[in-house]
Amino acid sequence: MSKKYVIAKTGEEVKVGDTVVYEVERKTSFGTLTVYQEFTVSPVNIGTLIKNGIIKCVEQNNSSKKHMDLGYYIKVIALQMGCSSEKVIEMLEKLNKLCPKAVLDVLVQVVSTQFYKDDPRAFGDAECYYGFRVKDGSIGVVTSVSPHVCMFKSKEDAAAAKEILKEQFALMYGKQKNY
Repeated sequence: MSKKYVIAKTGEEVKVGDTVVYEVERKTSFGTLTVYQEFTVSPVNIGTLIKNGIIKCVEQNNSSKKHMDLGYYIKVIALQMGCSSEKVIEMLEKLNKLCPKAVLDVLVQVVSTQFYKDDPRAFGDAECYYGFRVKDGSIGVVTSVSPHVCMFKSKEDAAAAKEILKEQFALMYGKQKNY
């Protein structure tokens, strides 16, 4: 999470060096007088501006920036392996012919790792963890916590991962026959 500063009344983002104009009401013996004051935001006066309620500090959640295309995750695997994306796709296709479940597990692992790479403490905030059921690929609560189990801290994150990997899930669970 990163911090950003915004004007309290408008919510407009301000940075160090920006000029802020705000309205101040001053009481005089002749009545209330509206005055406009102008300040340049600096590291020295930002604390005072926050204290006076002119600017407020908000936490910016970086975890909402999730890549929703499979190509991004293929590139991540390629970087980790030190090869091209085409080579990774070729290897995954070969492995998919032998064991589609292994390909799904690799892809889910990469997606879950990338979702929370910016905030490693993300799992401490979750009340329960979500994953995919082996039997049918549906989203469910994970009962055993292990570093080898791919987990998501919210049901929405698990659904987003399932959307990214929808073709692999369809291959695994959509074409199964009941014997």
